[in-house]
Amino acid sequence: MRTFDFAILALMLCTATSSHADSGIFHATYTCERGVTVPTVYATLETGENVAIIGVEGQQVGLVQVQGASGVKYAPANDVSGYIWWTKGDEASLYFRSGADGSDEATLLSDCISFQ
Repeated sequence: MRTFDFAILALMLCTATSSHADSGIFHATYTCERGVTVPTVYATLETGENVAIIGVEGQQVGLVQVQGASGVKYAPANDVSGYIWWTKGDEASLYFRSGADGSDEATLLSDCISFQ
């Protein structure tokens, strides 16, 4: 899978105005358990790939859409370890996958609801 320079993409998306529905850019903020907020930018790249940039633990994390059983799943480009952002409708959950083969997965945030 292709690796993206998410720092540059994040900068471009964050400086964009909020009226980019036609350009494939969508902003959302989720409120999760314990009152944690997760600002999120979704975009469709020129290559047709869908990406999400989430604000988590004081950093911006770039993820690419991968195949998921239900809803939309975003994972690291290398698809091994890192944050997993799983959305379905207006709801989302955040996981962290670790281990040499990415087999250990822990729930970090659940019950996240999007608001505009």
